[in-house]
Amino acid sequence: KREPQTPLCSVAFKYMFNSCRIPHRKQDTYKIYDPSLHKHCIVASNGHFFAVDFIDDEGNPLPLQCIEDSLQQCVEMSKMCNDQPKLGILTSSDRDSWADARVELIRGGGPKMESSLEKLQSGALVLCLDDETPVSRK
Repeated sequence: KREPQTPLCSVAFKYMFNSCRIPHRKQDTYKIYDPSLHKHCIVASNGHFFAVDFIDDEGNPLPLQCIEDSLQQCVEMSKMCNDQPKLGILTSSDRDSWADARVELIRGGGPKMESSLEKLQSGALVLCLDDETPVSRK
């Protein structure tokens, strides 16, 4: 096993978890959330998103069975809401289109939509549970 010649810097770790890019016209912004206040991950399933806690109020990981049950519930709920709009499709667009759509979502959905987007943005990570194979545009 070969050792790396240059040590890795851990400064970038703060951008990996509990953080997100927020689209704006011309240039995105980046928001970092406090992990001690946001103890959930985002589960993507069937085009829908769910917030799942994985840490308790004392900062301890939840039991594995509890997390597995929550993940299974997300998959089951995603199958029942096929008639609802799928927010994820907006993120596949170019930056300006997604930025404009995000502004419209907040304008139309008000504080509830803003709160929902904040929940999505503050998750520790996104876990995709789809069973589809991605398709490349190339």
